[in-house]
Amino acid sequence: MSRQEKGGFRPPPTEKLIWKCSQCETFNSTKEPACKKCGAEKPKK
Repeated sequence: MSRQEKGGFRPPPTEKLIWKCSQCETFNSTKEPACKKCGAEKPKK
């Protein structure tokens, strides 16, 4: 998660917050099981 480091605040990695649809290039929340725009399934890690 996020943490305080030397030099300032470092946010958590974006992979933990959003994922990018491979078909329509839309960014979606990690809580969404499918793309909100085209309905494509979330890729498996």
